[in-house]
Amino acid sequence: MKIIEYKKIYNYLVDTEKVKIWEAIHIIFKIRKMAPDILLEVKKFIDDNSYISSYHVNQVSYDELVSEDALYPMRPIQAFLMLDWIKRDPVTAINFMAAEVFKSPIPELSDEEKKTLNEAIARLDELDGENKGKTVPETLNDLSEEEKSDIVIEDAMMDMK
Repeated sequence: MKIIEYKKIYNYLVDTEKVKIWEAIHIIFKIRKMAPDILLEVKKFIDDNSYISSYHVNQVSYDELVSEDALYPMRPIQAFLMLDWIKRDPVTAINFMAAEVFKSPIPELSDEEKKTLNEAIARLDELDGENKGKTVPETLNDLSEEEKSDIVIEDAMMDMK
């Protein structure tokens, strides 16, 4: 029988991960509700901090979550908690990871893209100068025939039939 020593987990959280005492207690309450197989992985890690788990859930592995190469590497206990969440509620957990944790940073614009963007801004500035004092039309009837020439009007009800 494997015995989980929550005092070791507490000491690890406070001493190594430098969480506040109340946070460590809160995390331990979450750990106590973990799936037994993930809890055994936590025990192996706590007993030997050099232990690298090969555990995975729904194609998400512990190693991916704690990897230094990850966009936002998790601390080991965070990773086990995330794996437990993925196991219990995969849709919500994966959506959270996609939306919050693993967002891709916006890459730096290339020189060509910067040039194109600056040209577009200059054109918009020119148009803004030409349109000073003009009002935005409320309806299509407020436009001249020339201004309406490139507008295509589709009857939404026709599309539904």
